Amino acid sequence: MQNKYSLFSPFFEKITIDLDVPSGNGWLKRKLSITAPGARSKPYVKSLRIDSIKIEKPIIKHAQLIGWESDHPEVKVVFEMSDKIEEWGNEKEILESLGIPIPPEVVDNQEAFMDREDL
Repeated sequence: MQNKYSLFSPFFEKITIDLDVPSGNGWLKRKLSITAPGARSKPYVKSLRIDSIKIEKPIIKHAQLIGWESDHPEVKVVFEMSDKIEEWGNEKEILESLGIPIPPEVVDNQEAFMDREDL
């Protein structure tokens, strides 16, 4: 997965990072703002948006993270958190591609996996 990141549940509610991003005209100053309201009490990701664009899978490109596809001075990554296991990021194919062991019941029944409280 070159130039890509696998995303998991954040342990913080907000962090801001100052970035220097290369461009055709030198370096651009950007801020990367990552928020996850409720992350301390809600450990599961329900959804993710980067600059208001819905992200469907827990894998993003480096360019999305630093805003190469945008001219905004700030890249906003917003996690919507949940207190229960959500579908986002837990599809069988995604877990397999990340090398995460899949319980045997998932092979035949994705819903059984989604209802597990021990994950």
